[in-house]
Amino acid sequence: MRKRLTSIGLALGLVGTLAAPAAADPPSAAEFTVPVICDGTTYLLGFTPGRGEFTPGLVSTSNQVLVPFTIDITFTDLTTGDSESSTMQKGGGTNPNAVNCTIDFTTTDPETGHLFNIEGTVIGLVTPVR
Repeated sequence: MRKRLTSIGLALGLVGTLAAPAAADPPSAAEFTVPVICDGTTYLLGFTPGRGEFTPGLVSTSNQVLVPFTIDITFTDLTTGDSESSTMQKGGGTNPNAVNCTIDFTTTDPETGHLFNIEGTVIGLVTPVR
């Protein structure tokens, strides 16, 4: 369980300072996708775990990327009741184009069959900025 939560946490640990992946293709090979609501817009983000500790989330319907600056997230295994929280911050500055995002996603872990929930907030930048 902890290994799976850590894997999901790293995938959602989206924090990065470069927007180089902004031209990336939609995440057709993503292991999973998560809906994220940023300032009223819902993005379906794809993640490919194992691409580094602070992997950006790729918007599945465009070439946009969510590059977070601050993450406050809780993973809960609803089957066992185990819970793990994580707060991360990258840098100390602010960006005038930053968006406030919320995550509240429940799904079944395909490896264990357990129902789990991901809930929290992210402040970041959706690139390219429109």
